[in-house]
Amino acid sequence: LLVALVAVKDFGSEAILTIGCYVLINILYTFRLKTFPVLELGIVAAGYSLRILFGAQIFGLVASSWLMISTFAAAFGVIAAKRRSELIDLKRVTSSKREVLNSYSSAALQATSTLAFGTAFTTYSLWLFEHSINLQILPLFCEILALVIFAFLLIESDRGGLESPEDLVNSFDFMSIFAIFAILNLALLYI
Repeated sequence: LLVALVAVKDFGSEAILTIGCYVLINILYTFRLKTFPVLELGIVAAGYSLRILFGAQIFGLVASSWLMISTFAAAFGVIAAKRRSELIDLKRVTSSKREVLNSYSSAALQATSTLAFGTAFTTYSLWLFEHSINLQILPLFCEILALVIFAFLLIESDRGGLESPEDLVNSFDFMSIFAIFAILNLALLYI
């Protein structure tokens, strides 16, 4: 925390405020807010959006609203899927890991994850179309993102075993599609 505060002292006041909000919500989450259903999902997902905002601020850029919403929605979907995995694992093993899991159902978390990824897909597509000059190639990006999301949801719904990132890394299908998506995004940035 001290290193972060020293590191941001040379950035603008907006970046310092953003990092302050990030630290504050992490402290509040750690000591109290992680017990509130739904809110705890939103707080963790908001951390990812704040990272995007901070990155833009330290470079003097304006963060795209579409990108911020897309990041939040994708993180929300992943976190909901992780909670679902924890809930399924909780039913297999009777020891409780998180108190908040008692407030969730598997079906609701799966629906939440699906809805969040639909929102992420839509807002990412809008961000692409807003910021690209080559509109002919953009449908390919959207199609590949749809495949990434579908591969994730397929793994999550089949196994309910996405408690750790290794579950995705061990999936050749998911990693192959994700690699194509990442390479296309890098190409879009540098071409």
